[in-house]
Amino acid sequence: MKLFYLIFFSIFTLYSQDQTILTNSEILEQARKTATEELKNEITIEKVATKYKIPWPAPKAESIADTEKLVILSAEKEYAKQYDDKSSSDFLKQAQAYYAPYEIGTKISIYKTQSLGSNPKVDGKYYGIDSYGLVKIGNARVPLIDISKRDTARFFPEKAVQLIKNYANGLEYDYNFKKKNILTAIKDKIRKDIYLKYGISLYRNKWIPTTTLVTGLRKQAIQIAIPTKRNALAAGIYQKNGYVLTGKKWSHPKIDFKPNDFDYMPKDLAIVDLENLMSAKNISISNSPLAKHPGAKYYDFEF
Repeated sequence: MKLFYLIFFSIFTLYSQDQTILTNSEILEQARKTATEELKNEITIEKVATKYKIPWPAPKAESIADTEKLVILSAEKEYAKQYDDKSSSDFLKQAQAYYAPYEIGTKISIYKTQSLGSNPKVDGKYYGIDSYGLVKIGNARVPLIDISKRDTARFFPEKAVQLIKNYANGLEYDYNFKKKNILTAIKDKIRKDIYLKYGISLYRNKWIPTTTLVTGLRKQAIQIAIPTKRNALAAGIYQKNGYVLTGKKWSHPKIDFKPNDFDYMPKDLAIVDLENLMSAKNISISNSPLAKHPGAKYYDFEF
């Protein structure tokens, strides 16, 4: 009886020792948790901000829409310092000056539009329109067909009303187009500094609250570094638990033990051959191991 208890105690002790051995998944999970905690201390939010050249600590992020309004106001102020702001009335005055009527008795110069080989320039005092509809300039008589649209409107102010309006609109359109491009360039130049001032950073062509960005980059850096750190820590835990590294795989003599193949493997006989063999050896079916062990298969026994 004492021997029985001694054997039972030895088996129980061995079983208890085996139970303390961590499995492969347990070791990797333990190493992963430890690696995560260590990396949190190693990869600080300040280091991440420095790596990506993001000013830190960052102020609380404001609304992107409100911050963009500040960018627009700043750009307009900068534009006003460099350029004169113009209104529709300014362009109207410019157009009226462009189509200013020729005054009788004043010296003018025009260029004929259909002069063939002769000097197209005509200089002299303007004396009005004669009875034939020719424009009298000095000693010259110039037909209307030979005068540009602009000069015609200056000789006949009543024809210039719509031309003045169209010209003023064109000037204003060109001015606004150039102003828009200049403002866009100014905004692109000052936006980053203003956004950073109000807690917003640019990352991969997208504006993101600086705190959210740096926190996300830190989390990403930790996740990327975990596998390498985990494997390094796992090596020590494997060794502590009695694992052996074979090639690139850790294995434990007790957990991963596989018996060698038998030196001799019984052949799988057909039922007819097996019955004939049993009959030749005077073994009855009722006395065979198959009868005593119904779960066994024919080929489990050698006769």
